[in-house]
Amino acid sequence: MDATSAQAWFKALEALSDRDRAICLLVTYTGMRVGEAMQLRWEDVDLKLGTLVLHQTKTDPVSLPLSRQAKSAIIDLPKDTDWIFPALRRDGEIGPITQVATAIANLKTVSGVQWSPHDARRGFISMSYKLGMPESISRRLTNHATRTDDAHDGYAQMTSSELAPFAQRIADHLESMLTGSTVVTQLQPVERTDNTDVNLSAAATA
Repeated sequence: MDATSAQAWFKALEALSDRDRAICLLVTYTGMRVGEAMQLRWEDVDLKLGTLVLHQTKTDPVSLPLSRQAKSAIIDLPKDTDWIFPALRRDGEIGPITQVATAIANLKTVSGVQWSPHDARRGFISMSYKLGMPESISRRLTNHATRTDDAHDGYAQMTSSELAPFAQRIADHLESMLTGSTVVTQLQPVERTDNTDVNLSAAATA
């Protein structure tokens, strides 16, 4: 997606409901799978610490950082149900949203831009590469399995707080592309609990 299309897409989000706009922004600023996002409960998110826990994985629950933009996407949503993105089921009960096809169709109608949540995931990963981050960083942030032959395997063991500066830098560059403005990341020093060398220079330079 080029800058013009990105800004048209971002503007078109105004036509969506708060819930649908929020889930589109969340997958954009985190790179998470839309299926993971749809299953999120409020108990999975700590807005104060800026973390979320994914339970719908093939392994143990995974803790990931939330950038400022990701938190902003969901912070004002109603919290009167367990689900961050609730929907009324046919039986009258409240459950998680099960599809975003309507939101995607509305976005295309308003913006003229072809987009899918998987495009957002690819865009997040692509931005991490453009910023010179190790592949294992993007794999960790997007909950991909870590490859055993990864030369930077130590990054895969980083905690969500250690990964946070990388997630924030990616989100800032994505926001710049979507809004046409300049966003500056204030990186905080990261202390490791092991001997892995953490190089934030890749996250600090564009």
